[in-house]
Amino acid sequence: MGPDDVETDDAGACDDCTNFKNGLDPNDEKTIKAIECDTPGNIVLEKVDYLGDAINYEIKYVTCPPGCADSATVMGRGLYHPDSTVCGAAIIDGSIPKSGGLVGVIRTSGQKTFFERPKSWGISISQGNASSWSFTTTKINNPDFSKSDLRILDEAGEPSYEGRVEFRVSGKWGTVSNNETS
Repeated sequence: MGPDDVETDDAGACDDCTNFKNGLDPNDEKTIKAIECDTPGNIVLEKVDYLGDAINYEIKYVTCPPGCADSATVMGRGLYHPDSTVCGAAIIDGSIPKSGGLVGVIRTSGQKTFFERPKSWGISISQGNASSWSFTTTKINNPDFSKSDLRILDEAGEPSYEGRVEFRVSGKWGTVSNNETS
């Protein structure tokens, strides 16, 4: 057995294996923090380097609960005032659906003003004053973070609206196939 080989049981299961993309484990509370709908960027990104100040910038990973569009306070669009709610900004950016989920949050340079915009996804976008920094959100495209026990993946294993249907049972993803031949 070579150094990269992994020992599995007869069913192909592996205790040391993970299929988490991006090296993230949805159960790792040290890396991924659950936040409330009203948590602003200045709380999530406290003591985090600016994207523009260092090549080794840090992404904070947070999970947002469902229903955050109803209570979102957002100033700006794309780049958000630090007092904006992270989950509301993530919904507007398309980083998460209204049903919540995992999102990456990145601190960026400041803005002289954060402009008011028309509503997006039912969320009002108001004007904000100048700030020395702002934040943006990024979608974490990882089907292992699905809150549902059902997902659809394309041929590359990415979330899609068409492709193979998988079910989660006891924390393991699987699919049902019909191998009958006529």
